Amino acid sequence: MLYCRKMKNQTLKGGYVELISNGYYTHALTLKPNSKTFHFSDATLFRKIGEFHNLLDKKLVGCRFHKEKYRHLRTEIIAVCEGTKYTGHIHCAIRVHDSKLPKFRAMFPSDLTKSAEGQELWERVAVGGTIVVKDIYDAEGWAKYMTKSLSGDQCSDRVKVLPE
Repeated sequence: MLYCRKMKNQTLKGGYVELISNGYYTHALTLKPNSKTFHFSDATLFRKIGEFHNLLDKKLVGCRFHKEKYRHLRTEIIAVCEGTKYTGHIHCAIRVHDSKLPKFRAMFPSDLTKSAEGQELWERVAVGGTIVVKDIYDAEGWAKYMTKSLSGDQCSDRVKVLPE
């Protein structure tokens, strides 16, 4: 039984690595709420990444980003929760439409500061939170890093794909 569970977990984890590696994702994100007063369950982290995703797409695509005719312009995110309720954070792979890459890069400059527009979006969702954004050069390496903590029967409960 233990062997079967381990094989099932490795197969599932390998599937996520393959999905991320072959998904043409452009950027890696790590989002940390960094609050000393709140606990961050996976549900709370997923709510925060959902809010952030909507704010990001509103800036990149426009206020009608949620309409079907603009779906092809939206960012696509695979998010994986990691840590405990005290250290919870999110690792993401994000795909930005080619036409939106210049604006995305302007929002998340390589010297990301508190005044950068992308940091301000995350601050609206998680006051005091931090965000790290990097280009993905090694998709498989990032995918393995994102999924390193997935284990057990509930490992798929720690993964979310946006937009839903």
